[in-house]
Amino acid sequence: MAVATHVSRVAKEYAPYGYSVMEDVVCRFESIANSGGDDSATIAIYTPMDADVYIESAAIVFDTTAAAGATWDMDIANATGAGTPTLNSSSVSSGGIAAFTSTALGIDQNQVVNAGDVLVLDLSEAAASAAFPSGMVLLRLRRKA
Repeated sequence: MAVATHVSRVAKEYAPYGYSVMEDVVCRFESIANSGGDDSATIAIYTPMDADVYIESAAIVFDTTAAAGATWDMDIANATGAGTPTLNSSSVSSGGIAAFTSTALGIDQNQVVNAGDVLVLDLSEAAASAAFPSGMVLLRLRRKA
């Protein structure tokens, strides 16, 4: 049976690479105090247990304004903590990020998290920065049906 062209196009748009079941994940993180030196924290966000997942989008929201010196990396770590390919890394803009503003974390490399791997968020702040504020990470994931 043939599938109409528009049906095929819609299927590709709403189910990238065959990942059709969508779920949203929200993970809160606490602030990182400024000790006068470089401070950082790694937060485990999500781990797919039974199947690979595709990261459709990711965003971060801070409870208070994030200073311009704050940076973040989103990485995938395996059980041993070795081999952590970076999905994206970016400095916060020179003006910082205002509180309660959703800021997209562009996933510019591997968007697939394999079953058993852990998606982690690495937060850091430079010595001259204020404390890194608390907030949350919002993920939209898809898995194969």
